[in-house]
Amino acid sequence: MKRLLSIFLVIIYVLFLFPIQANAQTLGDFKRELDALEKKEKETKEELNLTNEEIQMLSREISNIYGELEEIVVETTQKEKEIIELEKKIKKADEEIKKIMSAYQISSGDSFYLEYLFGATTITDFIIRYSVTEQLTKHNNKIMKEMNENIEENKKIQKELAAKEIVLKNKQISMREKQSKLENSVLYLEDTHVSVLDEIRNAREVIKLYESAGCKDNESLSTCAVKTIPSDTKLILPLERGYITSGYTTEMRCVYIAIYGRNVCSNHLAIDISSGTGTGTKVFASANGKVTYAKYEKYGGNKICIHHNINGIGYTTCYAHLHAMYVKPGDIVSKYTVIGLMGSTGELTTGPHIHFEVGKGLKDTSTSYLILNPSSVINIPSSWSNRNQ
Repeated sequence: MKRLLSIFLVIIYVLFLFPIQANAQTLGDFKRELDALEKKEKETKEELNLTNEEIQMLSREISNIYGELEEIVVETTQKEKEIIELEKKIKKADEEIKKIMSAYQISSGDSFYLEYLFGATTITDFIIRYSVTEQLTKHNNKIMKEMNENIEENKKIQKELAAKEIVLKNKQISMREKQSKLENSVLYLEDTHVSVLDEIRNAREVIKLYESAGCKDNESLSTCAVKTIPSDTKLILPLERGYITSGYTTEMRCVYIAIYGRNVCSNHLAIDISSGTGTGTKVFASANGKVTYAKYEKYGGNKICIHHNINGIGYTTCYAHLHAMYVKPGDIVSKYTVIGLMGSTGELTTGPHIHFEVGKGLKDTSTSYLILNPSSVINIPSSWSNRNQ
């Protein structure tokens, strides 16, 4: 996707996407922000396509380098064989020359050479003998010289091939590193694209929901939205009994995710809670409110978000990794409503639990939406048997 930027960071990015970018004082403003998000989705998709094209080009280059390296190995092996054969020929030629010289009794020293020359009975015989010895010597030297030159040339070629091989291998390493970074970018862009699509879908549903409630484009959305939500006095725990399996933290933490076969590190702007009884535990709304989101997401699995009016202030709670969802956008719920069952859906989960997020403001509609530590607004003991504690 083995990712340069972890998937958890993508989720956190998306969670903050609307708070950072959305300055929707009215429903009309929010619609314009939705247009900007759709533009961002299109740009991300285009960047993803370009990155994939670049990866394909790099793959072809790396494949070509493999071909060149194979040719170098073949050529180097051939040159090594030629050097061995030349050395054998030199040795054989040297032995043959020595045998011939020995036959003429001139290979052992000057005295034999002179004896051979002056053993001639006529001047013609002397000249012939002299010519033979001189030609043999020159021939031998010529063969030796040519073969040694061939050996040196082959060694030179071998050095050049070895140097070229080093350059190609270094280039190959560099390309692989670049390819790895691009592949990580692809994974990040794919994750971002999927998450942004989820947020676009969520935003469209929320806009539709509050349009149907009578909110106008020029009306303050946070004011209008809160008026349409049943009021309550406080938020409470979503499970009848349970305990915290992972706390809220802005610090980096690492969790082993089996589907990726490695640790994924990020901050955790929510708490994970479990009943300890596995999949199927009833999950309740944390307070009276209106369901604004109930969809399956790639990483959060089955996820529900609810808007609340707590003493005139807007809050949002979200419940992820649900095994089943019993509510839909627009449903009015109370703190006694079973909205779903605890589960382990989505890719970023290590077992049955609820990823429980609390935010001040109305998620995807409010300019002041801020993710809170749930323990700052709900009394959460280390374990409990009463959700109203």
